[in-house]
Amino acid sequence: MSEKDFREMNDAEFEAMLASGVDGQPPPEEVVELVSPWHKSVKRVLWGFALTLLNIQFLYLQYILPAIGFFMLIFGLRALRKENKFFGAAYVLAWARSIYFFSSLAINASAMHSDIYASNFMWGLTYFVVVLTLATVFCFALGFREVLRKTGGEDGAKWLCRLVVWYTIFAAAAVISIQSTLIALAFMVCFVFIVVGIARVSRNLSWAGYAITPAKVRVSDKQLCAAVLGTVALGIVLVYFFGAKYPMKWQAEETERSAETLAVMAELEALGFPSDVLADLTEEEILACKGAESVYVESGEAALNEGRRVKELVNKYGLEYYETKTVYDVKELVITDVAVNLDSKRVRVFHHFRFQAEAEYYGTEMLDVIPLYSRDFLKSGDVSGRVLYDDGATFVSTYYSLEEAGVQGWFSAEPHIRAAFSLPSGGENKRGYVTYEASAKSTAISYANAYVYYTHRTGEFIYPVVGTKYIPISFFGQEGFKKITTIFGYERKTEE
Repeated sequence: MSEKDFREMNDAEFEAMLASGVDGQPPPEEVVELVSPWHKSVKRVLWGFALTLLNIQFLYLQYILPAIGFFMLIFGLRALRKENKFFGAAYVLAWARSIYFFSSLAINASAMHSDIYASNFMWGLTYFVVVLTLATVFCFALGFREVLRKTGGEDGAKWLCRLVVWYTIFAAAAVISIQSTLIALAFMVCFVFIVVGIARVSRNLSWAGYAITPAKVRVSDKQLCAAVLGTVALGIVLVYFFGAKYPMKWQAEETERSAETLAVMAELEALGFPSDVLADLTEEEILACKGAESVYVESGEAALNEGRRVKELVNKYGLEYYETKTVYDVKELVITDVAVNLDSKRVRVFHHFRFQAEAEYYGTEMLDVIPLYSRDFLKSGDVSGRVLYDDGATFVSTYYSLEEAGVQGWFSAEPHIRAAFSLPSGGENKRGYVTYEASAKSTAISYANAYVYYTHRTGEFIYPVVGTKYIPISFFGQEGFKKITTIFGYERKTEE
């Protein structure tokens, strides 16, 4: 019998064929799936359960495979939902889980998605989704059990109980974050064993002549799939457009300075403090430098663009050859480090950056500093700083986040000051700084190093979008970002 003949059979004809058998043997499974909506739907549900559990961090499979799984889960339960109330409930719950998953795909296009997921609301929603998952499995098992009771094949119910127990234990292990390769493999083997058992029970029901009439739908599976994927794609585009930057609290800066502040500024400029950096500081930060003994400054330029690769003829040791070099026509970033020596031990440090040319793209930025007080100095006072730009007037904002973190370095733990922020596309003279006070452990200490890392988001689209706040501290940086590294070699100098 041809595949076409099987396609044209109705359920009654198929049941008669099953009853009489073909040479005393059941028809091939692919034929059963072709003309038996029951077995095809159950297999879709089982595949859906399996694929939604996978988290393969490779080639975006952690998103692709669960997405396919949710579609199969919905399509399978969609056909079964009129068979009994439990299948109907499982269908509604599967949609609820799918909405959460597909919404998360759009949220991942935001630079703040890590902050969103870390919120109390999302934590609670995550646990609620775990409950939804268990409820979906439970309702599917009850719906399948109703079918078994109807057909008198209750022996297959043991596989359904095993599925529910497996999911309950798996959910508990996920909630308490058990991480073990052996346990994961054991879970996988058990799951495959259970799913194969349920599929065998479903196939036996089809062989025995059990058939259903799929629920009527107005929208085909293909149309539904296209509508969902289109909505998700539109959501990703909109979230990326509006959420690729951190929200900043820009406001016009107050330009008036007190007489005392102006006097301290004059003293600092006389000691060599750069006037453009000094103008960006708050009154409190300026007054904290009152009575300074000396000022030490280092400044340098850095390029954020990729530059041009050129071949240059060089002559070394009597040999001529071409050497490929990277040439930067523009170096957008100026980093200036200023140390104000307050007395024989105390020093206030300013790490300042300024864009002297426009960058190709402004997304999320990061100023990451290993301060002087990482080794021979002690921290004294709080860390502060802000971001500024000009557009007719001077606008200022606090950082999106300004945090201090202890990080294990190559040889020992190191403190980091991590300032995450975004810059506007318009305006000019974009700049910012962080400042802190440190105290030397001994008056004999006159040299120390501070490390300044500036990370700039390039225009390359990376999914999920990574905000600089959550970039791992790494010497090599992060894909989709350009990292600049400078070393401030602090040296205590006093006027003789």
